[in-house]
Amino acid sequence: MNNPIPVIIGVGQVNDREGLGNASLGLDSLGLMEAALRAADHDAGGAWLPRLDSLGVVDQISWPELGDVSTPLARRLGATPRFCYKSAYGSGDSPLLLLNEAANRIGAGEIKVAAMVGGEALRAAARRAAMAVPAGASSSDNAVRAVAMRRGPSYRHRYGLVAPVDVYPLYENAGRAAYG
Repeated sequence: MNNPIPVIIGVGQVNDREGLGNASLGLDSLGLMEAALRAADHDAGGAWLPRLDSLGVVDQISWPELGDVSTPLARRLGATPRFCYKSAYGSGDSPLLLLNEAANRIGAGEIKVAAMVGGEALRAAARRAAMAVPAGASSSDNAVRAVAMRRGPSYRHRYGLVAPVDVYPLYENAGRAAYG
């Protein structure tokens, strides 16, 4: 029997922000993830979420008190996936790693339906943090760096590589060097 070929059947994105006639709902990371997966399910024709065999969640940094949201998210979706987990840390490559893992499991015949999702509510978290900022302190401190540093030092932290704006210039400069 041939191995199944993984196919992406639905995608969803939710931007919860004010402006352009929109009112922010103030969703936390879990709410954003649920909304994005429901949008992806709709895009795929519906009725896929209860069939999930695997749910991979990008570890989020904006609401650390939520912890691993994979199991609560699965419950909200009415799913009971065999594989329900979060990535080791939140980063720009985590979604691709989760997608690769799901594709490998599908290709190996271990699962049939997988979803992967991430959801950062940085604006809502920054608004919440701004309310707790002491007088004289800046409420515009980078929320990504502040939350990431709570996790303790890592190789990336030692060199200040915790936010995308820190890492992308490395790729750009490496590309420039490679292309002369």
